Amino acid sequence: MLERDAYEILGVPRDATDADLKKAYRKLARKYHPDVNPNDKEAEKKFKEISAAYDILSNPEKRAEYDRLGAAAYYATPEAAHDFEEVFASRGFADLFRDLFAGRGAQAYGGPVRGDDLAYSLEVDFLEAVKGGHTTITLEKEVTCPACHGSGYEYAGQTCQDCGGRGVIEKKVDNVRMLINCSTCHGTGRVGQQTCRRCGGRGVVLGTETLDVKIPAGVDNGTRLRMTGKGNPGLNGGPPGDLFLIISVRPHPQFSRQGNDIYYKTTISLFDAVLGGKITVPTLDKPVALTIPPGTQNGQRFRLKGKGIKTGPNRVGDQYVEVTVAIPKNLPPKAQEMFASLKEMVAAPSN
Repeated sequence: MLERDAYEILGVPRDATDADLKKAYRKLARKYHPDVNPNDKEAEKKFKEISAAYDILSNPEKRAEYDRLGAAAYYATPEAAHDFEEVFASRGFADLFRDLFAGRGAQAYGGPVRGDDLAYSLEVDFLEAVKGGHTTITLEKEVTCPACHGSGYEYAGQTCQDCGGRGVIEKKVDNVRMLINCSTCHGTGRVGQQTCRRCGGRGVVLGTETLDVKIPAGVDNGTRLRMTGKGNPGLNGGPPGDLFLIISVRPHPQFSRQGNDIYYKTTISLFDAVLGGKITVPTLDKPVALTIPPGTQNGQRFRLKGKGIKTGPNRVGDQYVEVTVAIPKNLPPKAQEMFASLKEMVAAPSN
């Protein structure tokens, strides 16, 4: 029954979306759920109130009627009282409990729980990141207990007669039908089982696993590689989590990278810069010849098309070669005279 405004109970505005309602309800229901607050009558009362308010506002027809007729239509009066038991009968409380507590609820029911995802920082060589390759990693993680094979018990025992193996029993409190953990089997659905001494009943132990990792071509700093099912194992038959590899790339002594393009710096002589010439530069595959045109300036860049990183059939970067012109030092007197003559010759106006 409701004794206050439904929106006020959930702490949401009257224009709250369905997502807002669900978020507010979950937060409050987790806080006041009877299993979280055993023998707390006040928490139990608030939980009923919260659930009744959500039952009204989460149903479009009921919410429209509530908004149209006013809050008084759903207040706790003899004429307009709503039987709270009907709320749970219509919603299916077992499904609500599982949805509300997600993994924790599933575990309490003895149901499957997905394993945790893991992250691993993987450093790779520059060329390995560019071209792809394979490497082997060994990580510390939870592994299925070899003693109980993940069951958590040395032997399974028998089906609990009090709950019929469900792990929960139905209980009525003030005419409210509720499902609570079975106190006989503690929510496991079985009795007489012996907890595994190796894992303490968790079904997993700390161990190591060695994995072969395929590194796709073109990965870069911060790339995340997902290895499905290589995280921590699930509980109670649940699926394992995933492993995420966070890539960091070791710098290369010659190359740098921007996207799919490769950058390389080299030095040329003053004479090649002035007169032109040919130099050999390394690329990701093999050295190639680069023509230096006459009059090349210091810091000028040359493009080697298609010599960058390939990340797909139509996604190939380029290589850029930046040249630095080396200026001769400690010229002999005769060379200085020749440069002075050249300076006069270049500066003189042509006829």
